[in-house]
Amino acid sequence: MPDMALLAHDLVRTLGARRVLDGVSLSAAPGHRIGLNLGSATNSKTRSAPAPAPS
Repeated sequence: MPDMALLAHDLVRTLGARRVLDGVSLSAAPGHRIGLNLGSATNSKTRSAPAPAPS
């Protein structure tokens, strides 16, 4: 497996009393992008962030 620029394990997200993510894991190699839509219906969801390139 190549070196990862982003690793996240067992993410949990709640909106009020409702758990909308439970145990999600993800990874991104350098130079790849990941977009997550984790806000409520009224939040802006057009953000993305590039994974940093290896140094």
